[in-house]
Amino acid sequence: MRIAIFSSGFNSSELRLQPWLMLNEVALRLQTAAHEVCLATDGDAKDALPLPSQRFRSLRGTESNQITAWLKDFQPDRAVVSVSPFSLATAGWHSKLDPQTTWAFLPYALYNTYEMARAWPHLSASEVWGFGRNLLIPRSLWPHRLARRFRAVICQSQRTADRLSAAISYEVIPPGLDLMQWQPVDAHASQPEKKKPFLYVGTPKTIRGFGVLIAAMRRLPPEICLRILARGADDLATMNLKKHMSKIGLSERITVHGCWLSPEELRLEIHRSAAVVLPFILVPSEIPVSVMEVVACGTPVIVSDIDGLPETAGEAGITVMPGDPEALAEAMYQLSMNSHLQKGLRKACLVQRQQYISWTEVSNRWAAVLEVPL
Repeated sequence: MRIAIFSSGFNSSELRLQPWLMLNEVALRLQTAAHEVCLATDGDAKDALPLPSQRFRSLRGTESNQITAWLKDFQPDRAVVSVSPFSLATAGWHSKLDPQTTWAFLPYALYNTYEMARAWPHLSASEVWGFGRNLLIPRSLWPHRLARRFRAVICQSQRTADRLSAAISYEVIPPGLDLMQWQPVDAHASQPEKKKPFLYVGTPKTIRGFGVLIAAMRRLPPEICLRILARGADDLATMNLKKHMSKIGLSERITVHGCWLSPEELRLEIHRSAAVVLPFILVPSEIPVSVMEVVACGTPVIVSDIDGLPETAGEAGITVMPGDPEALAEAMYQLSMNSHLQKGLRKACLVQRQQYISWTEVSNRWAAVLEVPL
């Protein structure tokens, strides 16, 4: 079968990130099963992708003629389209797809007005527009188009599925994980809990709660330390982060490491931490696989109550309100000082990791929904 997968922003440097990771893993397995798969994406990236791809200047309605012409030439038997309320209202080319053989994929959460208002102070202007524009689309419009133009919707979390109209068919398929790669450390080989720092993994952006985390650290006693893995930060950005920590008097308690780490290096960092703190304000990808990687390694997480984070962390995590440094500081303090809580959360990690599924199972579920053989 010919399968077209539409999603913005594919580039080789970010294929380890959601939602591109999910789509790429599924697409590779569909290709292995002898299906002809093409990733239709946009942007200026010139790098090669691991699958055949078709690039457009944009997947918005401004490029409808070009996308429609390509669809006529490619003639997919199945199509998957990443959508949002805004794209549903503006991308006219969606109507050119066969609604019986086309599925929508919701890579981002359907935020409500309250969540956006709470997040507003922490977002850049581009993020305010990128997320907030979905609230401009009337609920009388986008659910109707979702139900009329697509056979069903694939979500990553039940929380997002619950925000769909009752008239919309959906399937919840979470991201997968290689459990053999992300293994817990031998408890007898680990260092005492009180010597372990907290760990932050990801780009140091306000939308990820980085500023909230630093504000929380300023409220905590000096014996509580933090290690920052500033993913993708070059030498200059890393140096500037270190200077900032020194300026605010936290350089003795916060260490910074930039660049990308290999999975092996990241796993070692996770094992060495008391807990990984992921205090997202909003989640661009609904369920970051970093949450699953941490829990699978037997390390607790502290997450914010947004998107699919609480259900993914389960009993192996502590959930706090987004954007609240006092609540975050309290959670970090309690975990640091309470050995019983530490042990309980680590035991819960071993249970929660059993709920995660492999990429093979993810692909099998996608294939079943799309009604294609694997």
